Amino acid sequence: FPSHDSRPWVGDTFHMAIARINAPLTLLVAGALVACTAPFAHAEPVRVFPIEATKGCAVTFARFHHDYPATDILTKKGCAFLAPIDGVVNEVSRRDRWSGKSNHGADRGGLFVSIIGVDGVRYYGSHLMEVAEGIDAGVEVRAGEVLGKVGTTGSARGTSPHLHFGCIVTGKQIGRASCRERVCRYV
Repeated sequence: FPSHDSRPWVGDTFHMAIARINAPLTLLVAGALVACTAPFAHAEPVRVFPIEATKGCAVTFARFHHDYPATDILTKKGCAFLAPIDGVVNEVSRRDRWSGKSNHGADRGGLFVSIIGVDGVRYYGSHLMEVAEGIDAGVEVRAGEVLGKVGTTGSARGTSPHLHFGCIVTGKQIGRASCRERVCRYV
């Protein structure tokens, strides 16, 4: 490639532009826009721990969990639940529908938010006392953005405040240790 720059991919006739996360790569080659479907190397997505890192919001992990892989992150009521990665809000529940009489799995979480991260993983946080203003299905969020506040809704009524946190890849839940590792290594 002819170039006045020492890097061969930068020059008068070869410029890259990425319109948005997960958008196809578009190249400007000899004055014409060309879509490129071959993936280029990219950086690991930015990840943050899903509970705000303030002195008043220290966390511990519950030792056990009931019938499926997830982790309970215990902290003070009202601590912020943060988007662990850039993504798009998938589901939101602002109403606590849980009843101990029926104990439907879909209602256990009480108030919750789930996002689909740029890595394709669905991240889920429940038992919130409130969902943040403006957080609705289809909204893009950035890693570290407040999604809600930790509480005790759903089947967590009468327990210590905690965030029930799960990770799901293409319909299969990631094991508790892997999900925890996925976020804990970024603390």
